[in-house]
Amino acid sequence: MKIFRTAFVIPTAIIIALILVFFIFYFDVYLKRAFIFAGQTAFGAKVEIAAVRTTFTKLSLNVNSIKIGDKNNEFRNLLDIDNINFKVRFTPLLTKRFIIDNMSVDGLKWDTLRKTSNKLPPKKKKEKKPGEESFLDRTMREAQKQAIAEFNAFPGVQRFDEIQRQLKDFSPQSVIDMAGIQSVARIQNTYVDIMGKYDSYVKTINSINVQPQIDEIKALSDKISKTTIKTPADITALKDNLQALDAKKKELEKTYTDLRAIQTSLAKDATDQKNMFNDIPGLINSDIDAIASKLSIPQLDIKNISRMLFGSIWVTRVDTVLYYMELIRKYMPEKSKEEKVKPQVKERMKGRDVIFPVKNNLPSLWIANISINGTTGGEGKENTPITFKGFIKNITSNQRLIGQNTTFEIAGDDTNQKISLSGKFNRLTDIAEDNILFVMEGMDAARLGIPETDYTPSFKQAKANLTADFTLKGSDFTAKAGLYIHGLTFDAAREFPGVDKNISKYVGMLWQGINSMKVEAQIGILKDSGLNFALTSDIDKILGQRFGNILNAAIGDVKETIRKEINQYVETQKKVLQTEADKYKAKIQSEIDPKLKDIQKQIDSVKNLITQKENEIKKQAASSLVPSVPSGLLKK
Repeated sequence: MKIFRTAFVIPTAIIIALILVFFIFYFDVYLKRAFIFAGQTAFGAKVEIAAVRTTFTKLSLNVNSIKIGDKNNEFRNLLDIDNINFKVRFTPLLTKRFIIDNMSVDGLKWDTLRKTSNKLPPKKKKEKKPGEESFLDRTMREAQKQAIAEFNAFPGVQRFDEIQRQLKDFSPQSVIDMAGIQSVARIQNTYVDIMGKYDSYVKTINSINVQPQIDEIKALSDKISKTTIKTPADITALKDNLQALDAKKKELEKTYTDLRAIQTSLAKDATDQKNMFNDIPGLINSDIDAIASKLSIPQLDIKNISRMLFGSIWVTRVDTVLYYMELIRKYMPEKSKEEKVKPQVKERMKGRDVIFPVKNNLPSLWIANISINGTTGGEGKENTPITFKGFIKNITSNQRLIGQNTTFEIAGDDTNQKISLSGKFNRLTDIAEDNILFVMEGMDAARLGIPETDYTPSFKQAKANLTADFTLKGSDFTAKAGLYIHGLTFDAAREFPGVDKNISKYVGMLWQGINSMKVEAQIGILKDSGLNFALTSDIDKILGQRFGNILNAAIGDVKETIRKEINQYVETQKKVLQTEADKYKAKIQSEIDPKLKDIQKQIDSVKNLITQKENEIKKQAASSLVPSVPSGLLKK
C-alpha cells in the first residue's frame, strides 16, 4: 500500500511550487503596483516607490523610498519617506484581519523638490451636481476667493508714487482752470481797480482845458499892465479889471488844485499798492489747500494690512489641513463597516438563529503603534532643518472594538528651533471629532510662505513662533492660530524701479522701528452660522496712524511744489501788472507836471500884477489925487 498517492502529491507539489515562484518573483511587484495605485487614488498625484520587500517567514513588509506628489504643486512632493517597515500578526490574517503591533516610518520629509512632474494623466471629471458639494468645501472655496481678492487689493508702493505723479503735467494755467487761484485773481482785480482809477485820472486831466484859461488871464493881465491912472474913471476901470483878473486866478487855482489832487492820489495809490498785497500769503495758502483737494491723492487701506498680507496664507493653510482631515474622515468614518451592517435575525421553519456578541473581537485593521522620525529639511529647502521623532497610535477601522482613540505626537528640538505636532481622532462618541495642534518656535519665517511685497519688511532673516489649532467636529470646522514674528528688517535705501526716489522716504517712515508683529487668526465653518473669518494684528493700528503721517508728508511735498508754482506765477503777474501800471502812472505824471508848472507860473504872475496895481492905487489915494479906495476892496 502506498503512503502517498502520486496523483495527489504531484499536482499539489506543482501548485505549491507555482505559488512559491509567484510570491518569490512576482508578489512584490504586484504589491508595489497596488500600493502605487492606492496612493495615487487617495492623493490625486503620482506616487513613486523604489522597492517593496516581503518576508513570509516573518510576515514582514519593507517599503523603500516613497515619494507622494503634491497635486497642488507639480514639482513638489507632499511626502517623501525613506523607509516603512512592519510585521503582521499571523493568526488574525486567517480571519481577514490586518493587525500590526509596530510599524516604523524613517526619514519622513515633506514639500521636497521633484525633478519630474507629479501630474497624473487627465481623467474625465464627473461634474458635481448642485447639492453634491459638501458644505465645508463650498464655504472654504468662498473663503479662498475672498482672501485672494483681498490680497490682490493689497496696495503697492506705486500708489505712493501716484501722489507725485499728480504734478507731472502741472502748469499755472491748468491750475487756474482747475481750482481758480484766488491770489492771482486778487492781484488781477487789484490792478484792474488801479488801472480803472488811472483811466478816470486821464479822463479828468483831458477834461481840464488849461490853455484857454491861461490865454484869458494873459490877455487880461496885458490889458491891466498897460493901464495908467490919470482920472477917477481909470481907477474904476482898473478896479473892475483887477476883480475880473482875480476871478480868473481863482478859477486857475481850482484847476491847479484838481490837478494837484490827482498827483496826490497817484502818490497815495503807489503807497497803497505796497500794502494791498499783505493778504496774498493767506490767499496762497487757501489756493494750495484748494488745489490739493482737487488732486486724486490715493488712499490705502493700511488698517487691515495684516488681513491682506496673511489672509491668503491662512486660508490656504487651513484649506490644506481641512483637505487632509476630510481625507482621514473618509478612510476613518464616524462608523465602521461592521457598525453600519446590523446583524439580521433569520426566520426559519423551526426555531430561530440567536446571534451572541463576540467579546475581544478585533477590527479588520489595527496598527497599534507607528514610530516616526524625519527632518523638516530635504531637497529644495534652504532653511535650517530640524530632526524630529514621534508616534502614531491606534490607526484602526473600528475604535470601539479596541476602546481607544487614534492619537499622534511628533516633536523636534535643536535648541534654537522647536516643532511639535499632536492630535486626536475620536470615533468613540456618536459625533466624530478630530483635533490637530501644531506648534513651532524659532522657525525661519520664510517657511510660512509670506509673499514679499514692494513696501513690506523682509521676512528672510526673521524668526516665527506659531500655534495653530484645528478641530473638525461632525461637519463643523474651526481653526485658530497665534503668530509672532520677530527680526523683521527693512532696507531704507531700497529703490523702486520706475518710482520717484522720494517714495523710499515714505516707505521708510511706514516701517521705521517695526521689527516684530503679532497676528491672531481664526476661521469657523459652522452649519448654523456659516463662515466666520477674522484676522487681526498689532501692526494694523500702528501702520494706520503712520500712513496718515506719510500721507500728510506726501501732500506736504505736493503742496510745496504747488506753492513754488503759485508763488512764481503770482510774482510774474505782479511784475507784469506793476510794470504796466508804472508806465501808465508815469504817462499821467508826465502830462500833469507841465500843466502844473504853467498854471503855477501864471498864478504867480497874476498875484504880482494885482499887488503892483493895488500899490499904485494906494499911492494915488495917499497923494489925494483921487478919493481913497475902501480897504479890502481889492483882495488877493
